[in-house]
Amino acid sequence: MAFARVQGVGGSATTQNLTVTLPAGTTINNLVVVGVTLTAAGSSDSVTDTASQTYALAIGAFGVTNEVNLWYGVQTGGGVTAITSNLDASRLQQVIAEEFSGGATSNAAIIGLTSSGTADASTSASVTSFTPTTGSLVCAFIRTTVVPNFSVSAPIVLGATTNRSGMIHRLSASGAETMPATLDSGNWREVAAEFKVGTIAYTLPITTGSYAITGNAIGLNAAFQVPVTTGSYAITGNDIDLVVVVVPAGGGTGQYSGFFPVPDYIRRRQ
Repeated sequence: MAFARVQGVGGSATTQNLTVTLPAGTTINNLVVVGVTLTAAGSSDSVTDTASQTYALAIGAFGVTNEVNLWYGVQTGGGVTAITSNLDASRLQQVIAEEFSGGATSNAAIIGLTSSGTADASTSASVTSFTPTTGSLVCAFIRTTVVPNFSVSAPIVLGATTNRSGMIHRLSASGAETMPATLDSGNWREVAAEFKVGTIAYTLPITTGSYAITGNAIGLNAAFQVPVTTGSYAITGNDIDLVVVVVPAGGGTGQYSGFFPVPDYIRRRQ
């Protein structure tokens, strides 16, 4: 399984609760990453949505003039478009939310390493080098003190931006990462987090009528063998059917052990 960016949105306002609206409803098990900038150190901050899903803080960093937080939440229900940053008081804040598919399906399982970086009067933003697991998604949120023109180089991709902030990502980590970006000028703060890829789920379509079970594999052909490791299998539509054929050892009229459910229409083969 691999990560893919689905959608993103950004917004900016002086308010206590700032809501950004994604173009479409989120999908269950997808990851939503939310970057929030504040203008005061130590401000309390939380992220919520209309489905009451849980968003956790991956990493935060504070600089001379701003604080940046990176939140994340795996969509347990999906269908969400409105995501809100909640502060302890009305402040200038900027919020970017981006959705990604392909990740692990819980907040605990998906989060990995984090890093941050700060500088004043510099045009090159980055975080301290860190090494995520190969194939992980790496997201970084950057805030500057002037309206920047962000630029990045492949395989890093610029996502949503708003006013003085931007979200960048790399869909598949490979070795050490610093998540660099070039800005026009200004002080900047950057935070980055690794998000781990999900497990692969296979559905094998079955289109012919008989299969021999040999050893501990289904003998579809030499190139495709599915290991059989549990004791019962459901027949659903035209997906996978393990009990169409029974091959008796040493010939005979057909026999089976109790390991597999055997329907009335089972076919015997001499």
